[in-house]
Amino acid sequence: MNARRAKWGMAAVLGAAAISGVWAFRTSETRDATVGAAAEAEVLSQTIAFFERKYAADPYNYLIGNRLVDGYMVRFQLEADLLDVERAEVIARKMIPIVPDSANAFARLSLVLLAKHGFADAFSAARTAVAADTSNAAAQAVLFDAALTIGNYDTAESALARLPRRTTTRRLRQARWLAAHGRLTQARELMLRVCRRFHRTAARRQLVAWCVTQLADIEHQRLGSEVASIWLELALTVEPGYRGAIEGLADLAYARGEWEEAESLYGEILADAHPDLYLRLAEVQRFRGRANEATRYEQRFLEIAADPDSEALYARPLAFFYADRSGSLDLAVEIMLRELDRRPSVETYDALSWIYLKRGELTLALEASDRVRSWAQPSPTADYHRARTLEALGRADEARKLYGQALADPTLLEPHARQDLRTRACPPQCLAILPSSSPSD
Repeated sequence: MNARRAKWGMAAVLGAAAISGVWAFRTSETRDATVGAAAEAEVLSQTIAFFERKYAADPYNYLIGNRLVDGYMVRFQLEADLLDVERAEVIARKMIPIVPDSANAFARLSLVLLAKHGFADAFSAARTAVAADTSNAAAQAVLFDAALTIGNYDTAESALARLPRRTTTRRLRQARWLAAHGRLTQARELMLRVCRRFHRTAARRQLVAWCVTQLADIEHQRLGSEVASIWLELALTVEPGYRGAIEGLADLAYARGEWEEAESLYGEILADAHPDLYLRLAEVQRFRGRANEATRYEQRFLEIAADPDSEALYARPLAFFYADRSGSLDLAVEIMLRELDRRPSVETYDALSWIYLKRGELTLALEASDRVRSWAQPSPTADYHRARTLEALGRADEARKLYGQALADPTLLEPHARQDLRTRACPPQCLAILPSSSPSD
């Protein structure tokens, strides 16, 4: 950790103008940063247990029920136990017929359903919330979230326009919208204001850390991985042990080929609720020459993600996993077509375009890629997928231009794309900017 901080010290100098104000979050008189996520989770669990007893004695008390739902969702963010989401959904549904404010009740249910990737149900609940009270900001906010997630971009834009201006709720969604359209400087300024607001109002450390982690993602796209690393480290000073920040640092270490560091960081946050982490660890082990360990992690990934009842949660990483194995390409397509029914978003079309390419169905791959480019700014991974397709179609000049865009910062590429660069599609000059795949120890 200290070596990594020393290496990133120069990034702090180089990006000083871009990260002005970052240290505003470094200290707080109202918080003890030595109290980490584990201690907070223990206090939270005790609070939840208290309200569980209260709820058992008075199950028609919607105030207690709502507190329980919120508590379960906060603990899910800390501990990644899907049982908390299930518990939250059960109580959220029970609250609907007894609460006086149905807009807030359906909005709360929608948020829970989004967490378990029940996209269609979440969108339906959000629309019901808005229908109950069009002026309810929470309802409009969750409608935006659900609509954007499933790919209903017109509804998302409409919901965003109805959110009250100059509010934290509006700025959060506006930042996400701007980032998706490539307007990163504006997105960064809005998110920075939100984080400062959270900090000034003594919001939960977890919320501040989450906000700073979102800033890290924007800054990664805007200025590169070293500046993103600074923000992620900062999130950990706000909330030691914060999972989102640790995963971000692990992803960056993985992208740079720092296999030992990636293994250590992923190991800190392994959880069955996020089986893609087992897959990342499998890839790290393979790069380190540990085939048996890699196979063990892959099997654990499949035990969780390949369960038919879990497909909606893990469809995309599961499809990419199968797409890397020629004998499973048909299965990968079937998974993504089912995901398309659940979630016709640009992310789904992008994954489908890649799998069609791998199966040699170039026309279908290009059609899916066209859908990706019909809304907002494509990701570097989407550019890479399209470049590969254009290259396969013999459209070399177009492919060359897109390769240039996709490879401007290879750490922004998803793991399957970087692996493809190493093994198949990358011309010699690409390999020079990718980390070595040889074992590091």
